[in-house]
Amino acid sequence: MKTLLRLLARPMLASVFVFDGLDALRNPDDHVERFKKIEPALEKLGLPPVLTSDAKLLSRLAGAVTAITATGLALGKYPRTCAAILAAVNFPITVVNNPIWVAKTDRERQDYSRGLIVGASLAGGLGMAILDNNGQPSWKVRREIVKATKADLAK
Repeated sequence: MKTLLRLLARPMLASVFVFDGLDALRNPDDHVERFKKIEPALEKLGLPPVLTSDAKLLSRLAGAVTAITATGLALGKYPRTCAAILAAVNFPITVVNNPIWVAKTDRERQDYSRGLIVGASLAGGLGMAILDNNGQPSWKVRREIVKATKADLAK
């Protein structure tokens, strides 16, 4: 069932991801600079160097995935799949953009905290988009309806 809320909410949720994805494609150096802040922490965690060797390419790749899937979400093309991909990409990007553990001032810590909260809020919206069935019952409920209908017809 198409509602005005669904018609507006998905593009509104997707807009921030389209913007950020296109920005990563056009200006990867800004994103690489943020990535460089957390690179030592990633190395301590044992992240393979292949992921950190070409941060510019990684930034552009993440930007392309983000922009494409966000556009799919906005247009309603496989919205649940697009939302799931965006949720998977959103987590590491939020951590990279808001490395609270490297904050030196209270103001910087506050800005990073706000960024983490915004990222968590977006993840919540994506979670709702992942679970949204457009007003239709779930596959489990549909199977139960079919079974009940077959049982009624067999009587």
